[in-house]
Amino acid sequence: MTAVRIEPKDVRLVAFDSDGTLTDRGIAWDTKGAGYRRFDVRDGIAMQWAKKAGLPVVVISGKTSRALDHRLAELAVPGFQGILDKVRCLAAFAEGQGVTLEQCAFLGDDLPDVPALRVVGYPMAVADAHPIVRELAAWTSPSAGGFGAARDALEHVLKARGLWAGVLAHYQASDFADAAVAARRFE
Repeated sequence: MTAVRIEPKDVRLVAFDSDGTLTDRGIAWDTKGAGYRRFDVRDGIAMQWAKKAGLPVVVISGKTSRALDHRLAELAVPGFQGILDKVRCLAAFAEGQGVTLEQCAFLGDDLPDVPALRVVGYPMAVADAHPIVRELAAWTSPSAGGFGAARDALEHVLKARGLWAGVLAHYQASDFADAAVAARRFE
């Protein structure tokens, strides 16, 4: 089943896969068997901006990782790990937020994300996503997973919803709200 597609201005919740989306697909192992993941700080700050702007975010991962536990706790972002049915998990979380699946966006990178991408209203892909994921996506980040793709996605949705100006105002950067003006200043 494929959901009715919506515009990014109509997104009311953004969900993310973790491995390959918030991380770079790699897992480093220490000599004791502990796995390590690398997260992009810009992804994290964008999640905080979204929350402050009233746009809920959630992470839904098929794997379980203590590193992700720590990252989510640091950001105070809800997350679910070891999830085999991402659609059911997202539907339950969205319902708790008063949001339908059609009002959700989902950023993914690989085949386990396809079911969620098919049911949300605004499917998104990281730049280095599997070709099928990119084909399903209404929008694709210019950045690879783990290298700012979540930031790109949230900035895209915040701009479409008219919430980006508030982020810029917080950093005294309102004069850069017009992308054309910002581009000219750095030529």
